[in-house]
Amino acid sequence: MVEAIIGAKLGEEAAEAEVQAEVATIATSAEAVEKAEGEEQVELKHDVKNELEQEVKAGEEVEKEWE
Repeated sequence: MVEAIIGAKLGEEAAEAEVQAEVATIATSAEAVEKAEGEEQVELKHDVKNELEQEVKAGEEVEKEWE
């Protein structure tokens, strides 16, 4: 009887440890996704900035041709 209680308690502790490990894995994955999304946004901002700079340069060249 005592062995059954101890076995049940150990089983509960093992199950709890497994759940905690899964939660930690999910949290780590969520952090990785957030970081990747942040990096992607920075990259998109740089792309937009580059495109705008190119458009400004093209506009300046057109203005020079008109003068």
